[in-house]
Amino acid sequence: QNPYSIATPITQLHPHNPVIVHPDDAAAVGLVSGDTAWLATPGGRARCTVVVHHGVMRGVIAVEHGFGHRELGARAHRIGQNTQPSRPELAAGVNLNDVGLTDPTRGDRATWVDTVSGASVRNGLPAKLMRI
Repeated sequence: QNPYSIATPITQLHPHNPVIVHPDDAAAVGLVSGDTAWLATPGGRARCTVVVHHGVMRGVIAVEHGFGHRELGARAHRIGQNTQPSRPELAAGVNLNDVGLTDPTRGDRATWVDTVSGASVRNGLPAKLMRI
């Protein structure tokens, strides 16, 4: 799988990308599996579903890439006389670009990208979970 394996392949595995957190970190903010929370970074925040799991290191919040799309079929587009069907299920989950860091060298809200790979800077972001 990769961030662009959307629609059928990725949503057949699960319908959205829950945020996974270590039990100690979840307990510190009063969260249990299934709770809805805010995932907040310096770049923004997003509503998420929490899964508590020992498989994530303390102090780490794990978020699977490839969900929360606004395009690529998540909303309809009209092309001439034809309308592309909308698939709102593709918008489910956290879009990491919405909470990613912005590029300080650009005048708009452009996502910061790695100069070597061209991928969005979305690993190692300082983040926290807050109860809703």
